[in-house]
Amino acid sequence: MKRGGAVLMLLIGMVTPSPAQPETKAVSREYQVKAAFLYNFLLYVEWPETCFKDEQTPFRLMVCGEDPFGAVLIRAAERGVKQRPLRILHGRQRPEGSRVHAVFIARSEAVRMETLLEEFGRRGVLTVSDAPGFVLRGGMIELVVREGKVRFLVNREAAEHADLEFSSHLLRLAMEVRP
Repeated sequence: MKRGGAVLMLLIGMVTPSPAQPETKAVSREYQVKAAFLYNFLLYVEWPETCFKDEQTPFRLMVCGEDPFGAVLIRAAERGVKQRPLRILHGRQRPEGSRVHAVFIARSEAVRMETLLEEFGRRGVLTVSDAPGFVLRGGMIELVVREGKVRFLVNREAAEHADLEFSSHLLRLAMEVRP
């Protein structure tokens, strides 16, 4: 198994609830896997140094709209990202002036998608969604389910516009990379 596949399998195991720790909100297997993908994206994207005030600045991942992940992302956040703490925020919790490094835009926000992409699709913010057509609308990574498996599409131009660099490993694992 390739290194990325091993990391993904480890993360899927990490986000799967154990019988000793029941979920307060049931999270489908699909969203457990999507949470693992989302966490992995943070590991395989490079942000400009100017996106972080200093070495202790945490990664901030915002979930806009209805949160399909429950406590799964919170458990993933305990691991941190690239030797930084990971903070999970929700759209209504965004402190004024705080920088967000990545945003997951839930399907429930489809009617506001263009507005949200305009707000977040700027320098240094990774945009991810599982809303159909997300990469065609200017989003960077779209999670899709094909033949019962979670896969992802990449809009490389949108990432470059935001000064984000995707690792070659992430691009090789993508189902489709739009130039």
